[in-house]
Amino acid sequence: MKFRNKILLAIWGVVLVLLFMTFFVVRYWTEVQVKERSIGSLQSNYTTLRELTSLRSAEIAKSCEIVAETPRLKAVVELRDPNTATQLAQELNKSVASDLFLVRDAHGRMLVRLVEGKLDTLRAMPPPMPGGPAMREGEDHSSADVLLLNDAVYRCATAPIAVGPDILGTLTLGFRIEKGDLEAISSMTNSDVVLISGDSTVCSTFPRDVETGFGEWLRSASRGAGSPDAITHPGPPGGGAVINMTINQDRYLGTSFLLGGEHPGASRRIRFILLKPIEREVQAALKPVFNSFLILSILVLLVTAGIGYVISQGITRPIAALVQGTTEISRGNYDYVIEVGRDAEIRYLAEKFSEMSDSLKDKMRQLAERNEELEQALGQLKAMQAELVKSERLAATGKLTAQIAHEINNPVHNIQSCLQTLLKRTSDPADPAVRERRELLEVALEEVTRLARLTRQMLDVYRTSAVPIERVPVCLNDVIQEVVTTSSEALRRQRIDIRLVLLPTLPRIEGSKDKLKQVLLNLFLNAQDAMPDGGTLAIETDQQDGNVFVHVADSGVGIPPENIQRVFDAFFTTKSTVSGVGLGLAVTYGIVRQHGGNISVRSAVGKGTKFSLSFPVLS
Repeated sequence: MKFRNKILLAIWGVVLVLLFMTFFVVRYWTEVQVKERSIGSLQSNYTTLRELTSLRSAEIAKSCEIVAETPRLKAVVELRDPNTATQLAQELNKSVASDLFLVRDAHGRMLVRLVEGKLDTLRAMPPPMPGGPAMREGEDHSSADVLLLNDAVYRCATAPIAVGPDILGTLTLGFRIEKGDLEAISSMTNSDVVLISGDSTVCSTFPRDVETGFGEWLRSASRGAGSPDAITHPGPPGGGAVINMTINQDRYLGTSFLLGGEHPGASRRIRFILLKPIEREVQAALKPVFNSFLILSILVLLVTAGIGYVISQGITRPIAALVQGTTEISRGNYDYVIEVGRDAEIRYLAEKFSEMSDSLKDKMRQLAERNEELEQALGQLKAMQAELVKSERLAATGKLTAQIAHEINNPVHNIQSCLQTLLKRTSDPADPAVRERRELLEVALEEVTRLARLTRQMLDVYRTSAVPIERVPVCLNDVIQEVVTTSSEALRRQRIDIRLVLLPTLPRIEGSKDKLKQVLLNLFLNAQDAMPDGGTLAIETDQQDGNVFVHVADSGVGIPPENIQRVFDAFFTTKSTVSGVGLGLAVTYGIVRQHGGNISVRSAVGKGTKFSLSFPVLS
C-alpha cells in the first residue's frame, strides 16, 4: 500500500472537525429558536399580566366602593372631625386589610391618612388631581391607579363618598406591591420580574448582585436614551415590545408593562419588567441535544478509530524502524543501519537517514576539532588577558609607589643620619641615663632603617615594571646554588630541609643574575615564613619545549583558595608579622615578566605551595 493512501489516518481529524462544526451549528440554531420562543413567551406574558392587573384593579375598586358606602363613614366625613374619622378609619382598615387608607373631604383636604395600618401625619397630602377617579400623590410619584410613597409602590383605587347627589369626600384604598407579589408573577410567567420607578429599581425577584447589575444597566440605558421611558418602553404606547439587554455579562430579553404614571404631571412612570435569561434557556434546551450528540460522537470516533488502526498497521512497523534508527543516531551510533520493508517511500526515507547520519558523523568530527582549537585559543587568550591585567596593575602600582617612596626616602635618610650621629655622641655605657637614651636611639634607628627598606622595596616595584634590565647569559642552576648557599644557615636554624633536583644539562637563559637571585630569595623567604615549625623546601629545574622551568615547593601551611588569585598583587599579604608588606611577590612577578617568563602557583591548605617559573631558552 502506497504512502499516500495512508492519509486515511486524517479521517479522524476531519470527523472531529465536522463534529465540532455540527455542534456549533446546532447551538446557533437552538439559540435562535430559544430567542423566538422567549419573545413569544414574553409577549404572551404581557397579555396575561395586563389581564391580571385589570382584575386586581377591579377588585380593589370594588372593595373601595363598598367601604365608601358605609353609613358611619359618610357621617364622619360629613362632620369633618379628624379624630372621629381616624378612629373609624382604623376600624374599617382592619376589615379590608389595606396598606394605604386615605380619606378627604369635599374640598380635597386630608381627614385621615393611614400607612401600613398606622396614622401618618408627617406629610401633608395635596388635594386630589382632577381628571380621573384615582388620587395622585403630588409629593412623590403618582398615576391613575398606582402611588409611590416612601419608596413603596401601592396599587390604589379611589371612590367618592356621597349622599345622594352630594359628594362629601373621597376614599382611597391602596395595597402595597411586595416581593411576594413579584414572585407569584414570576412563577406564573416563568420569568424574572422587576418593579421600577423611572430609572430606579423598587424590588425584584433577582438575587442581590443581579439586581445591582440591572440597576446599573437601567441608569446607563436611561442616560444613553435621554429618558427612562425611551429605554423601558421602546415600542408603541401599548407596551409588549421586546428589548435586548446585558446584565453582569449575561444576556436577557425583556418587555415592560406600565402600571401607572401616564397622567399629566407624573414625574416618573412605574412599570413591571419581565425578563428571560437567554444563556440559561439555551443551556437548558441544549442539555438533551448535547447528551445525544455526545453518544453519537463517541460512536463515530470508535468507528474511525477502528479504521485508523487497520490503516496504521501498514506504516507503524517501518516508522518504528526509523524511530529506532534516529534513537541510535542521537546516542552517537552513526554506523547504525536502518532496516525497513519493501515500501519504496519508507526505504527511500531510510536511505536519506543513512546519508544524514554519515554527514552528521563527519560534521561532528569537524566540530570536535574546531571546539578543541577554540578551547586552546580561549585558554591562551584568558592566560594572556590575566597576564596583561597583572602587568598593567603592577605598572600602575609601581608608578604610584615610586612617587610616594621618592617623597619619603630623602627625609628618612636624613633622620637615619641624625640618629647615627646621636648614637656616636652617646658612647658612655657607664652612665645609666646615657645608656637609656642610647637604647631609645637604637630603637628609633631600627624603625627608621625598616622604613628605608620599605621605601626601597616600593622603588623595586617600579623598577621591575618600568626600568629596563641589562641581559646577559645566565645559568639558573648556578643562581639557585648561590641563593641556597646564602640562605642555608637561616633555613637550618628553622629546621627546614633543602632538596635540590637540578637538571645538569640545563640551557642558559638571557637575563639579570641579580634580579633572578632576588626572585629566588623572595620565594625562599615566603617558604620560610610558611613553615614556622620546619619542613621541606624542594627546588627543581627542567627543560621542555624551548623553555627552562624552575619549581619551588614547600610543605608549609598553604594558601586559601580565595587568596590564590591575589598573591601577586602589590601590598597583599596574609602574614601576621610586621615584616610583611605584600611587595615581595609583586616584585617577583615583575622581574619574571621582564625576563619574558611566566610564574604560576598551586597550593593546598595544610599541604604546601608550589611556585613554577618558566623562561625562554637563550637562542
